[in-house]
Amino acid sequence: MRRRALLIVPLVAAALSLPALRNGLCWDDLEFTFARGGRLLEAGLTGDLLAEANPGHGPSGYFRPVAVATLAVTERLWPGPAAHHAVSVALHALAAALFALLLAHRLGARGASATPVVAPGAAVLVPALVGALLWALHPASVEPVAWISARYDLLTGLFAVAVLLLPWRAGPVHAALLGLLVLAGLLSKEGFIAVAAVVVVDDLASGRAVRATWPRWLAVGLAVALWLALRRALSIPAVTLPPLAGWPRDLLSGLAVYLGRALWPWPLTVSHPYAPTLPLAAAGAVALAGLLALAWRRRELATPVALLVAPLVPMALAAARLGEAPDRYLYLPSLGLAWLAGAGLHALWTGGGARRAVAVVAAAPLLAGYGATWWTRLPDWRDDAALFGAALRVDPGDALGNLTLGALAARQGRLDEAARRLDAALARDPGSVRALNSLAVVHLRRGEVPAALARAREAVALAPGYPQARLQLSGALHLSGDHAGELAAAEAALALSPGFREARLTRVFARCELTPDPGCEAELDAMEREGGLSPADALVARTEAAIRRRDPVAARERVERLRAASPGDPRLRLLGPAVERLTEKVRGQGGLQ
Repeated sequence: MRRRALLIVPLVAAALSLPALRNGLCWDDLEFTFARGGRLLEAGLTGDLLAEANPGHGPSGYFRPVAVATLAVTERLWPGPAAHHAVSVALHALAAALFALLLAHRLGARGASATPVVAPGAAVLVPALVGALLWALHPASVEPVAWISARYDLLTGLFAVAVLLLPWRAGPVHAALLGLLVLAGLLSKEGFIAVAAVVVVDDLASGRAVRATWPRWLAVGLAVALWLALRRALSIPAVTLPPLAGWPRDLLSGLAVYLGRALWPWPLTVSHPYAPTLPLAAAGAVALAGLLALAWRRRELATPVALLVAPLVPMALAAARLGEAPDRYLYLPSLGLAWLAGAGLHALWTGGGARRAVAVVAAAPLLAGYGATWWTRLPDWRDDAALFGAALRVDPGDALGNLTLGALAARQGRLDEAARRLDAALARDPGSVRALNSLAVVHLRRGEVPAALARAREAVALAPGYPQARLQLSGALHLSGDHAGELAAAEAALALSPGFREARLTRVFARCELTPDPGCEAELDAMEREGGLSPADALVARTEAAIRRRDPVAARERVERLRAASPGDPRLRLLGPAVERLTEKVRGQGGLQ
């Protein structure tokens, strides 16, 4: 059996992923990755990922320029979701191909030397092929492949395999290549730092002398140092972590949850709500002890054990902080589990007739089930309605599903449905600031100002550092007539996120409400000079400012300019009548002749 048979792995992975090419944008694709028409993709190359895409979110500490670059280049060369999905499928297929090659090399190694046999036969290639397919088709990996915004996870898997597949050579050239691969992984997602530990374990398990490996370790250390220096130079904040005292419970619970997920995939619920517990931690401790004992007894398995356990450390901490355990977090550590599965299949295959039959009986139905699940899950990611509708079919009370579909219903004017879904989201997750904000919007659109104000204040109390909550409070205070409070809330949002355009506009409008003088519009001049407002957006903002300072002449002149420049602008449907109402009001007060 020739090595090119391993091409089956990327071909199968790509073929079963074809339905993803028909999918559109969903979830964070709309809120962050392609926010404002994708114009902020390039800003993510040198800044905080989420804060640059959506200043209302505030800083996240995510700095992922390599992954953002793949999105920006694709969007420039071939705009539209299909191209991005095609790139994701190609990256996954490439990672699967390299992983199959890695398994063929390592499963065919003599002892712990990690030196592959020259021409591996079926006893190596079949377990390598099956192990790689188990990884490539694992149902949890549908999320990073089908969801454009999970490009970061795809690249961590690809770069991790490339690091381990890089042929061993002594000397600075090999070390430099290794360092560049590690740096690329770190600039794709922060959790890739775990791969640095995997490199060290791999060298020690392979029996390489320290004097031969120190250039590799130095290169990895320099890559980490350069990554940290870049973050500092660009003022990227540190990623928020859960309290240190809870780390042992968080880490062991996360290990238990993700090992369970890997062995028995959960049905699609998108977010998988999660909380670390002592029973989970106990199960994780037993699993960790077993894995460490396996690595100690079988030195050639130390690397896959490290590849499974080390990436779960940052993933478990992130899950504990977010209160959810997403499928995509399993993409990188599941490489280690699939490697262990391949090693087990290799042991069975080389054991002869009966054991070989056991291997086939165990692997064949599992692969068939994985492939069928993979194919059927991909269309669920075509848009928000499909994705979160699928989540609610699994769990009608799912907080994230109800929140997202509630917000979608609000945008489409179905306010009763929106309120019902948002209430359901809060029933499951009373601390959901986004649900409170969305419900405040629904109340405002219904004219229920006191209810909107109450919800907005709840959101700020729960998340005082969330700029969008402050902005929503500002809007509710405006409609309640408290313009001083409106201004204060807008100022608070800007203190948290100085680049928050909507908060800057709200501050202008509140100032014009409090001080009806043309000078209150000065900040709009600055925003136009900075390029933060398009000509149409500037006219809309200036019309609103004139309405706020009760100047019907300026408001009418500006709305007519907008109508002449952009006759199809949907905002005219609101601004035109607002200007007419202001004109009639001022005329009735004797202010117009």
